[in-house]
Amino acid sequence: MLRDKHNLVDDFPEYQERIQTLKQTDESFRNLAREYHEVEHQVRGLEMQSVPTTDEHYEALKMKRVQLKDAIFNQLSKGMT
Repeated sequence: MLRDKHNLVDDFPEYQERIQTLKQTDESFRNLAREYHEVEHQVRGLEMQSVPTTDEHYEALKMKRVQLKDAIFNQLSKGMT
């Protein structure tokens, strides 16, 4: 089942500039963003190409994506209030 693409700029358009800045200046954010992109790529690959996998593996990847997105949002919103 094909879902919308989940890239950070599309999901957090209000943080577009901050995403770019943190990718350039914050190694931990850059690593989180890179890992998120890799997991998103794996999930999209499974969805688009109907690659055989177990439900457990697919759900684990989606859960990892959610956890990474939460961690990224926490860093994006830190100090922005």
